Amino acid sequence: MQKRSFKTILTLLLALTLVLPAVSAGPASAADNAPAKVAKYGTYTSYFSDSYSELAGKSNVFETLTYHQLWNLFNSDGTYVVLFGGAWSDQTQSVIGYINDVAKEYGIKAIYNFDTRLDGDTASADIADSSSPDTYRKRYVELVNQHLTNLKLEGAEKISYTVGSQSGEADRIESPYLFVYNRTNGDGAAPIVSDLQELLSAEDFQTGGKIDPAKVEAYKAKVREVFDPISKETDGKKVASHTLIDNESYFRSTYAAAAGRTVFTGARVVFQAVTYDELKKLQESSGDYAILYGGPWCPNTQPVIDLVNQWAIDEGIQTVYTWDTRLDNGFDPITKEFKSAELHVRDVNHPNARIYVDLVNQYLTNITTANSKHANGNPAAPPETPSGSYLIWSGEGEGRVYAKRLQVPYVFTYNKDNVDHTGASAPIYGHVELMYTWTNIEEGHASGNRDRFKKALNLLSTRQESVPTDLTTVNASSVSNKNGQIKGVSEALEYKGSGSETYLPVEGTTITGLAAGTYQVRYRAKTGYNAGATEPTDNYYEAGQSVDVIVRANSGSPGSGDPGPSTPTPEPTTTPEQSGSNGKPVVVTLPASKDATTGITVAVVSEDEAAKLIEVAKQDATAGKPTTVELIVKSDSADGSTQVTLTREDYDKLIAGSNVELKVNVGYASLVFDSTALKAIGGSKDTGDISFIIAKSSLTEEGKQVLGDRPVYDLSVFSGETTVSEFGGSEVNVSIPYRLRAGEEAQAVIVYHVTDEGELHTVRGQYSAAAGAVEFATTHFSQYIIGYNKVEFSDVPAGAWYSNAVTFLAARDVTNGSGNGEYNPGAAITRGPFIVLLLKAYGIEADAAGAANFSDAGDTYYTGYLAAAKRLGITTGTGDNLFKPNDLITRQDLFTLLYRALEVLKEVPAKQSDASPANFSDADQIAAYAQKAFETFVASGVVSGSDGQLSPKANSTRAQVAQVLYNLLAAN
Repeated sequence: MQKRSFKTILTLLLALTLVLPAVSAGPASAADNAPAKVAKYGTYTSYFSDSYSELAGKSNVFETLTYHQLWNLFNSDGTYVVLFGGAWSDQTQSVIGYINDVAKEYGIKAIYNFDTRLDGDTASADIADSSSPDTYRKRYVELVNQHLTNLKLEGAEKISYTVGSQSGEADRIESPYLFVYNRTNGDGAAPIVSDLQELLSAEDFQTGGKIDPAKVEAYKAKVREVFDPISKETDGKKVASHTLIDNESYFRSTYAAAAGRTVFTGARVVFQAVTYDELKKLQESSGDYAILYGGPWCPNTQPVIDLVNQWAIDEGIQTVYTWDTRLDNGFDPITKEFKSAELHVRDVNHPNARIYVDLVNQYLTNITTANSKHANGNPAAPPETPSGSYLIWSGEGEGRVYAKRLQVPYVFTYNKDNVDHTGASAPIYGHVELMYTWTNIEEGHASGNRDRFKKALNLLSTRQESVPTDLTTVNASSVSNKNGQIKGVSEALEYKGSGSETYLPVEGTTITGLAAGTYQVRYRAKTGYNAGATEPTDNYYEAGQSVDVIVRANSGSPGSGDPGPSTPTPEPTTTPEQSGSNGKPVVVTLPASKDATTGITVAVVSEDEAAKLIEVAKQDATAGKPTTVELIVKSDSADGSTQVTLTREDYDKLIAGSNVELKVNVGYASLVFDSTALKAIGGSKDTGDISFIIAKSSLTEEGKQVLGDRPVYDLSVFSGETTVSEFGGSEVNVSIPYRLRAGEEAQAVIVYHVTDEGELHTVRGQYSAAAGAVEFATTHFSQYIIGYNKVEFSDVPAGAWYSNAVTFLAARDVTNGSGNGEYNPGAAITRGPFIVLLLKAYGIEADAAGAANFSDAGDTYYTGYLAAAKRLGITTGTGDNLFKPNDLITRQDLFTLLYRALEVLKEVPAKQSDASPANFSDADQIAAYAQKAFETFVASGVVSGSDGQLSPKANSTRAQVAQVLYNLLAAN
């Protein structure tokens, strides 16, 4: 086990403060268990945590608004809470955390945030800046004068504009400005119900360089005065009554108004508009996203956006993020039409074209567009424009910067970390850029454009991740047979054997006819649909990085040049038919909702569903058979906290007298508890309801500097209000869906446990390509981090048969190499160092100095490990209380020590075949003390020998030892 001194880790981690389960298991409707297609695209919910240091690691109530979304809010009935401000503002940074605290105190679910700097950054895109163009200021002045009619800001700067015959003037709102808005308040004369504009810096809340609680409380009191007019007291607590924006209605009404006809025809809308700054943060975050550039003003976006919406629903995509290249959505505040191009930052040499140019050049590095492929170039471009491209440029002369021009709608899938098989950055997986109108995309149109657009979308969704996941294997029946399989593939993939140069296309969902061995599977090169093309012809997207998939043989897999052993994957087994559950998991899909007070997504097992589970468990118990129950949370939340609750009465009945295994699956993580663990939880003295909580977050910026941008999970079980952290010595199996990031090797993905002292311990866990998840087992709950720790050795080439094994062990600090950045794989290993590798691999700590030991244990790095091995009975030495740590270790001694260690740990591998040492020509050379070890490892497939021999008396190299340990550890 690796132990890193990291005393400040608890301050570096995001504060995953768990609220004790407060949701009683009241009535809950039975879930719809019908399977639905689920896409791998993620949701981005951490913009405010990523942008404001005072919100980092906290749930918050803020949501962004684009210019037109704010305009729409001001024209909607209801009571809304609004904050003008941006992350660029030090004053907003200093108070937003306090506003969030008070909002939660009043039960406010959403404060809508609008930034007058439409790029979230510079004054050049600020519609409330006196130096901005009149056309920009027009948008701000009309917004205020038409809606905020009772705005009074003492001493405020006046913002004015003159555009043709139109002119106006309004007070300038400075950030932060918090207010409650209701357009009918005071018969429409006082739409600002209450407000607060106080420009305070972080220093204003300090005394003597430290936060002054009295100053904080004084500011919070002013925030409460904003919320009080819309609040009433309930059970001694003030609760605010306010209105939430209906995102679906917004998209339906906006596009209908712009198009002059109904646009969305489906049951729901999956789009979420993002501001420019929010888009940048999204494209800086890890994960796979579906994105649309386009807007309601665009006559080409209008007729296809419903097709994109239906495609997303059919694919199980929860959210498609949409950004408009016109920062005001093309909306003119005077005419109320979507025809304005004054803030269209994609236009050539627009005053703020750098907004578009920076976006494309920084984030969309492998973009391809129809315009950028035109051979005649941009006819309006200056002479120095690069030839053969239609580009957008920003700036003048030598300072001019270019970017490829896309046309909207531009639908694409994205992961910032993706690289192609050459190692080049390739954040875009695929795109659709087809320009149709209402007249030529109607159903049955002779052009076939409608079907072509659907075909393009279907091609787009064939790849939703950097590398293939969820692959499973079926063993070859023997080393010589070619009947192994790789399942869970798609025709978007290709594969090859490790010794082949050529990738073969995948047909169907299973690759068949495989001999035992290692195969590389990857996404193949892909076309994209560009405007003007009837069908795509060029491969715009290179093939992706590959993952290794091992197909094993039931009698042991081939060595591929490796004289060491290998570990087969057990053949899939079928659970026999049973009464009650009929031998199948009993799956219950639970509806979930987000608790406004705690921010936790809560799912409760209903009384009816619990009764069904209890009855099934009773039937199985009567038949002496086990029951497996899986609770799946039906939630679109990809992060945050999720709580699954059973009433104590139902929980006790479920586990009473039964052999029940319970799986809790919240989408972004799942936990499996055996009956021993469940009974330990039920043994709590607190007789409250049983709740399982899984919280997902990330590290702070300081934490990222130490470990990188790694996900953090906080696992907990509550009995009433009492934490249950241990489970009667039983292990809980944890599975966390994970996609390898660009350049990551599966063997270097590790799991850290954060101790109560703030230290990091590496626990036994690993990434499984077949499951597409990081898996580990634990006997107690706390915080866990999925880490990455690739250790390079100059003498371990990437293609070596032992490379994966060395990478796996080094990442977990099992081996540090031989010094000078080398591993020395061909060197023979001695007995003392082997004991260190063995015990560290299985997390067995060295005994303290002075422990009973062998007389030749000395005083060196392996001394304590020899003592531990002796105490546990892993070794009795060579006689006369000697161990001979400096002698070379033979294969039979190595396997004997390994077998004894696995006996102590109760992890002796199961028999997989009838193979035995007698099948090998040198079986008679095996010493009596090693006979049991060889019998076990040969029958389990761990040892396959070489050239028909087991070579029991041969010495083992460092590479062979690494492979032995890796085969065993990676198989668990």
